[in-house]
Amino acid sequence: MNKEENEYDKHVDFYWSNLLNSLKLFSYSRIELEQLVAPTFDPIFRNNLIDKSLRKELLDFKVQTDQIPSEIWDWDYIEQESQWIEVRKKANNLLNKLGITDRKYNIST
Repeated sequence: MNKEENEYDKHVDFYWSNLLNSLKLFSYSRIELEQLVAPTFDPIFRNNLIDKSLRKELLDFKVQTDQIPSEIWDWDYIEQESQWIEVRKKANNLLNKLGITDRKYNIST
């Protein structure tokens, strides 16, 4: 095993947790997400990490991703299917509104 693999292995619990949380969030309905807003996301809004005006837009983004048919959840479709293109545009728009300019996936946190 090389040094890079060893470094990834040190954070296996973090990766596992992120994977599960991502899958769980994508499994929620809009109502379930709205129920999460209070205990889970409110600190983010309350501490002004995300402006409250973006709450609906973030929930709408979840709905948009839910509407992607299972047939196109495949790498081959990401660049060509209009739904994936729209999701990517919306994600970039939301990141811009959040003031996030870096698009590099952070694997070290």
